[in-house]
This record gives sequence, structure tokens and C-alpha cells, in this order.
Amino acid sequence: QGRVPRVDVEMLKASVEGLLAAFRVFDVLSCHDPSEGGLAIALADMCIAGNRGVHVDLGPLESLRTDHLLFSESNTRWLLELPEDQVDAFVAHMAPVPTRRIGTTGGELTLERGGTHIATLAVEDLRETWGRYLPEHMG
Repeated sequence: QGRVPRVDVEMLKASVEGLLAAFRVFDVLSCHDPSEGGLAIALADMCIAGNRGVHVDLGPLESLRTDHLLFSESNTRWLLELPEDQVDAFVAHMAPVPTRRIGTTGGELTLERGGTHIATLAVEDLRETWGRYLPEHMG
């Protein structure tokens, strides 16, 4: 509903070129775009696939409402997992593309925003819910 976000073609080009180069330079452990369900779904997908959680602080992200941050499917965004010792170099590598660290892997999927807890979900609960949805709804 509402207006469809405009694509900043130059930012898209810079993002894609930066990511393609990063895949050759850094040990990218996983990468997901939030185009199908937003950041929340991309995080859940990555937790299920990697069999580990992540602690995410939405504080460093835009000043949008929390629900918009979690479920917006806007374009030219990616979520990457990197080894701890490569994060700062990756952020520098991506300049001038806005790049922010939002979390650390391990434990459960925990979401907060500036110290306020939003949700905590066990990875096994995510997997179980994901695995039973289609059979329950499609037979």
C-alpha cells in the first residue's frame, strides 16, 4: 500500500559493484536481500539456513517506524554475514554506499532497537514453523 519506493539507479549500481568485489575479497558467510518479507524474514531465513541466531540492534538504521524497518521490501539493500575481524574493512570497502553493522551471530534471533527489546525467537522454533506452514495450508 502507498507509494512504491523509487530506485536510485546509481546507488544500486554502486551497491552491486561493491558487493561483487567484496565476494572476491572477503569471506562472506551468507548474503540475503530483504525483497520477500523484509529484514525480519531475511534474518529468519539466514538463521534457519545457518542453524544459529543473531542479536540485532535496529538502532543504527534509518528513523523509520520499527515495523517498516522489519518488513519493508524496499530495494538496493542486502544483509551479509562476515567474520568478526572483517566487518570494519567491509564497511570501509563499501563506501560511499551506506553500510551499517546491525548484529552479531549466535544464540537465538533477538531483535532490539536502542536497548528496547522487540522479540526473541529460538532458531528451532523458526525452523519448525517454516517447515509446517505449507503442509498445514496446502495439504
